[in-house]
Amino acid sequence: AGVPHVAPERSPLSATMGVDLPMLPGMTFRDPREPVAKRAQTLNFINGYAVPGERTRRAAPAVHPEPAPAPVAPAQVAPKRTTGLPMSTLPKFIEYDRKVLRWNAFFKETVSDNPIENHRVRKCVVYMYLEDESVYVGEPRQVNSGISQGSFLKRHRIPVDDNGRFFSWADIAVGAPVTFYGRSFYVVSCDQFTRE
Repeated sequence: AGVPHVAPERSPLSATMGVDLPMLPGMTFRDPREPVAKRAQTLNFINGYAVPGERTRRAAPAVHPEPAPAPVAPAQVAPKRTTGLPMSTLPKFIEYDRKVLRWNAFFKETVSDNPIENHRVRKCVVYMYLEDESVYVGEPRQVNSGISQGSFLKRHRIPVDDNGRFFSWADIAVGAPVTFYGRSFYVVSCDQFTRE
């Protein structure tokens, strides 16, 4: 009394390709003759830039090419599909990409353990990136100064108050102090691009 022999289940590819492969993990293959399903396109292109748009689904490529359509008279040509945005309108992150405003400023730091000086003037540069109105404050490094210098305030959007308003380029003016997180920076000058 023997155990009846059961033939192992075979891969669907084995029947079509003539290859005898068992149905095991890692032994199943995609038929290379099947058309590849395309993913939905989520971007539209305006003035050469990719911007978020409606999802469109591309049809899978046809296995057999269809005959070319008959020529259409110029009056019967369908108008191009538009995105609803005028061609001159670009998103803010594209229109202001790599545009940075720069102000030269200083702040006073109190010194309590030195009898010669009671405060120190430290120069810094305030950068505002127009694409997202984020602010970066950096201090130029001076060799052998004995003070930690470099990045004073990392790039991020700085809140003005608790109402959810953030600093913008209009809040910073030459000759007026600007306060970030309780520290007052006195703006001395700006570059030519910022003046314009």
